[in-house]
Amino acid sequence: MAKNRLVSTLISVKRRLSIGYHARRLIGGLQDLVYDWRCDGWTGGIIESAYQERGARRTESIRYDVLKRLFQQVPISPKDILVDVGCGKGRVIGWWLANDCSNHIIGIELDSRIASKTAMRFAGVQNVEIIVGNVIENFPAEGTLFWLYNPFNERVMAAFADKLKQVCRDEVRLIYAQAKHISVFRDDPSFICEQLSPGWAATGLAYLIRWESRSSAVPVR
Repeated sequence: MAKNRLVSTLISVKRRLSIGYHARRLIGGLQDLVYDWRCDGWTGGIIESAYQERGARRTESIRYDVLKRLFQQVPISPKDILVDVGCGKGRVIGWWLANDCSNHIIGIELDSRIASKTAMRFAGVQNVEIIVGNVIENFPAEGTLFWLYNPFNERVMAAFADKLKQVCRDEVRLIYAQAKHISVFRDDPSFICEQLSPGWAATGLAYLIRWESRSSAVPVR
């Protein structure tokens, strides 16, 4: 595992030193600005979390081209209830809507200052609900496809995994991008982890994680 991390780090450093890489980053940044305009709201920039002592990470938006690539590998079902854990300014929610997603969408954001602005942005959208608060205390048990972009530290991620197993009753899929604490799921036999290909613009690994409630499984006869 340590060897794989070293190789991944060396490849990342080499890539970032190349001229072509920086040119692609510039073009990608311009594409993000255009897509933000299409999605009716600027979602760039970084906001340091005011809740670091509670395990929260900073607010930072993923690249649109990475989003597109990941959801090509994990298609959304018409029956899915989508949950953006740590939705921040709402880039992922806006992208879902821009791609004609009519599913029920739940965004959860711990920082009330950010959440209030995001709620105002989507106030006129009937299938979008923004919840302000801790996801462990406000866990949407009805969710079937969760999006996580490195929202919190390992301790909170472990609590999140435990809560999911306690309250969810159907098959659940997670897309975990910049998966710094994938070991929480990989070391738990309840979850099945599959590495995804996020593309050159990604800043870390991404995984599809599956979990199925025992009550929803077909009994063996």
